[in-house]
Amino acid sequence: MSKKKGVLLLVLFWLAGTGFKWPEISKPELNPYVRYRLSKLPLLNRWIKPPPPPQKAYQEAQKWVETLERLRAEKYFPEDYQKILKRWQKGQKYYQEGRYSWAVHYFKKVVTSAKELAQKTRTLRDKKRQEAWQRLENLRKKWALKKKDFPLEKQLKVELALWRLENLIQMEDFELFAKEVQELEKNYAL
Repeated sequence: MSKKKGVLLLVLFWLAGTGFKWPEISKPELNPYVRYRLSKLPLLNRWIKPPPPPQKAYQEAQKWVETLERLRAEKYFPEDYQKILKRWQKGQKYYQEGRYSWAVHYFKKVVTSAKELAQKTRTLRDKKRQEAWQRLENLRKKWALKKKDFPLEKQLKVELALWRLENLIQMEDFELFAKEVQELEKNYAL
């Protein structure tokens, strides 16, 4: 008996010395949503941890939605903006439910479509701004030619109206700018 124990110990030491490892039995990989749901159960949450939320995708999508708000894209392209907001809300819903793969899918869609819409909005705003500055310059040229024909009080009113038009361009309120230009042209024959 002791001889068998000695041989067994010798074999065990030899196996330990050579770096023998028992084969690891890997746990089956669970779907992230299943892991999330199981991690919410009282007894299983000790062994099953929820998958990490896709915070980078969430933050990037949020950044682009805020960019569209800053650019006032809803004013220029309301249908496209509403589509993006619906995708953003769906992505947020899936994110809160723990369906991270679907949330990432919607966040990616939000980012790509928001980039396109931001570019379209910027080009349209630049075009409108350029047209408004051109129109204002034309009005100033006309006013410079007709300025001497008006009394001082009307000259001051027109100068204030031109200054207001410049401020409207800077505020990018192009609809009000167009109305004010029509009134100025109509009232003072510019």
